[in-house]
Amino acid sequence: MINIKFDPFDFMVIAENLSNGNSEGHFRTSVSRAYYSVFLDTREKIEGRIGKISLQRPGDIHQVLIDRLKEMKLGAIADKLVQLRMWRRNSDYDLTRSIDQQLAKKALVLAKDLRRKVHQDLS
Repeated sequence: MINIKFDPFDFMVIAENLSNGNSEGHFRTSVSRAYYSVFLDTREKIEGRIGKISLQRPGDIHQVLIDRLKEMKLGAIADKLVQLRMWRRNSDYDLTRSIDQQLAKKALVLAKDLRRKVHQDLS
């Protein structure tokens, strides 16, 4: 069992608060924190089962995690994580795309659903 010092769920709480903000900056950051809440939680659950995931490059972890979920026959979780990751990428990097409160709320619903599934299937 991995002993973590930070609970990724704290990011979900922050994402929820930000989703009630009044600017695109709030909404973009909400989507990003919702993704990282689930991403980090999922990574910890998988590493708790199979051990530390080794990488050639640190940025590879996002795709490697999705691949591990598919290998574990958890493709539905992987597919939803891919969707949330895409929204996070758009929120963090695509300044030409508008990110609104509706997307922030949608990302939160998806992130919370994913978290439930991860805890159910990987605990």
